[in-house]
Amino acid sequence: MTSSLSIPADHGSSPFARLRSWIAGDDPGLTRLRMATRVTLTLLITTGLLILVHALMPLPATAYGIALITGMQGALVVREARIRDRLVTRLYAAGASFLSTLCVAFTDTSPRLTDGLFLVMIFVAVYARRFGARWNAVGMFAFMCYFLGVYLRPSPGDLPGVALALLLSGIVAHLVRNHLLPEHRARDFHRTLIAVEHRIDLLVEATRALSDGDTSARARAVAAEIRLKEAVLGAEGLLPATALAVARDDDGGEGALATALFDVHLAAEAVLLAALAAPDAAARRDPRPPSAVALASERLQAARLDLRAATTRVDDEAFDAPPPTPTQGGGGMGTGWRDPSLRLAIQVTLASAIAMVAGQAVSETRWTWAILTAFLVFTNTQSRGDTLVRASARAAGTLIGIVAGIAVAVLLDGQTTVSLVLIVGLIFAAFYWLQLSYSVMTFCITVAVSLLYGLLGEFTAGLLVLRLEETVIGALAGIGIAFLVFPRRTGHVAHAAADAFLAALDDLLSAATAGSGAMDLLSLSRVVDQRYAALALAARPLGSNWQIVRRPGPVRRALLRFLACTYWARRLARTLGETQPGEESHTLPEPVVARINALRTQVAGLREQRRGIFVSAETAAPAPRAAGEVDALPQAPDAIEALDMLAALLARIAGVAPPVAAAVSGRSSDT
Repeated sequence: MTSSLSIPADHGSSPFARLRSWIAGDDPGLTRLRMATRVTLTLLITTGLLILVHALMPLPATAYGIALITGMQGALVVREARIRDRLVTRLYAAGASFLSTLCVAFTDTSPRLTDGLFLVMIFVAVYARRFGARWNAVGMFAFMCYFLGVYLRPSPGDLPGVALALLLSGIVAHLVRNHLLPEHRARDFHRTLIAVEHRIDLLVEATRALSDGDTSARARAVAAEIRLKEAVLGAEGLLPATALAVARDDDGGEGALATALFDVHLAAEAVLLAALAAPDAAARRDPRPPSAVALASERLQAARLDLRAATTRVDDEAFDAPPPTPTQGGGGMGTGWRDPSLRLAIQVTLASAIAMVAGQAVSETRWTWAILTAFLVFTNTQSRGDTLVRASARAAGTLIGIVAGIAVAVLLDGQTTVSLVLIVGLIFAAFYWLQLSYSVMTFCITVAVSLLYGLLGEFTAGLLVLRLEETVIGALAGIGIAFLVFPRRTGHVAHAAADAFLAALDDLLSAATAGSGAMDLLSLSRVVDQRYAALALAARPLGSNWQIVRRPGPVRRALLRFLACTYWARRLARTLGETQPGEESHTLPEPVVARINALRTQVAGLREQRRGIFVSAETAAPAPRAAGEVDALPQAPDAIEALDMLAALLARIAGVAPPVAAAVSGRSSDT
């Protein structure tokens, strides 16, 4: 079979090759680069077509605005896996967009009716999210077009131009997404593997310096390991759907590729742990930890070679199999007032109403900026702390962007070409950074808007200050509603995420006692990884500089302990997987089963605990392991060690003394 997935052993020495290697290392799979390019290219092509059409048939300003806003949304929020599904979503979104604009055009003479319909539309757009990604996209299109319609005040005579603009932007976005810049999972996987290689080199370099006694390299080593883990998880997300269903065998295949990635992940963590222990050991004149660093590095290099070999045995066509269709709908989301979608829709509508009233008191023409902020600060948030962080980021990005925008607009006054090029560059940068920093995205958009006002002859410093005032009004409205109406405390959300993490860990332990095969265990350990990522996201506001908390330290320590649990869960899955590599059932020795059952009891007790998870507590030293247990399996030392470390970590998370034998002598359970 042929494959283009082999990883180049050498990235090259030319400046272009080094630049390509750096980009691949910074953006695994080039997903952010592709997204930013899609948005920018869609807007440029749409604008060019509108200019051509305008030469034949003059278009209203509303048509330009609607085309650009829907083109941008079409590149961002239409995310179905199949081309046909994306086309259907675009058709629904275009219909909703036209209906929104039509409502504004025919109610323009009755401002109160327009405002009331705006709030109704906001409620419907937010509530529609419960029915899946398609209706989330349709709701976003409808909101953005109504917002722009209120801002630009179209007349009924503008509607044909709006319809044409929607048609053009939809066609352009569809062609750019599916033909000019489509996803190729095999190619994206290959690029992500290049990022894995690049980050392995960075980790080896940093850990070597740290093990040599350079304590200043500690932060660099930790960051390198985190970045490598992100690249590995990204590669795992692109694996063929059959990768985790294929048993590991001598012939390789997708199963071997999944296992090789898992080994890289595990070896990288082992290298970091050994390197972090090396400076302390050097101070004690203990030669063993530096040797441990060397051994761990050799293991990482061996895992790298195994990964290269595994990629050559996977056919590109395996990546082209269509993924399973995601289930849409709001099953299991609760009913009535317990439905989180209904609560969110009420929250956003109330915040928008407050922003509308306060914004109109400040400006009768620019109050829609306040509505926009109130709507967007609830996007992708899980708790009131999340809303506070997002609202603060938007306000801060707007403030800094206004200062920079005034300076740049004044400096480039009259330089049309330079301003246009800079606007395009800022739009690209905004969406390149969207997934990393909401404040940076807001900053770039604010500066771009400042330059656009300059080109249109409407730029004034007072206008930008008014934009800041309306943004702050919307942010405060969102924060106030998030804290007062159906508040979702960050602590409660974080504890629910911790419970989901523990449930995933229990599933792994249950599968281990049932004698599940290697691929099942590795798959379940990846679920533990995913649940940790969700937990870290949910608990992020607890340690945020924007939120007033008395003791952020315990939160960080608890997250580190959960992170350590993911490492030892992977160690356990890997060790037991080596003893039972097939898919048939295997029976573990009784001592190991007893230890796993004791750990499951500990997990169950922690899940019932409603306090203490994010509170600091020191525990007594763990008891030594019972004699003879290390001979329970050929790999029992690693399995027992992993179980002991998990027990000690969970005990520290719970704030009680470990109920079972725990850590290996000389190692900290907080590692």
